[in-house]
Amino acid sequence: MRARGNWPQGNEAAAKSALDDGQRALNALQHQQAVDAFRRAAAADPSDPLPHRKLGEAYAALGQTGLASSAYVQALLIDPASGFSWAMLSNQMALAGKSPDDVWMALRLALLFEPDRRSLVRWVQSNTSNARLGPAYRDINRRVLQEVATIPMP
Repeated sequence: MRARGNWPQGNEAAAKSALDDGQRALNALQHQQAVDAFRRAAAADPSDPLPHRKLGEAYAALGQTGLASSAYVQALLIDPASGFSWAMLSNQMALAGKSPDDVWMALRLALLFEPDRRSLVRWVQSNTSNARLGPAYRDINRRVLQEVATIPMP
């Protein structure tokens, strides 16, 4: 997805190549190499939110909650309607001990904005058993999923 607003267009081919490198590194659990590749992708095309979201995933895998949150926020500055970026930010907020109400709001925004709501609901459901997120976050996930169950999905 291209950015909204006045973000400079970059080198999409270089960004795609770096994104592919980063995803291979992430899949191979080479998290620092993934960080380096996703940084290159973000620098190559600053108008694309995906490298920032992927950078957040790599930082999260390294346990660097603050850097992961910053990367997700950067992705949201480029594309505020990225449901998955909101959802991943909500995870980092929970890990950082942020207010449950703030975490709940971020997760609700994720489900509001994400066009592929079914995929996001499956992702949220998978997080209800994530022990790292703690019982308060699991309760938030359950509340949001109950709320979503009342909304018709396409």
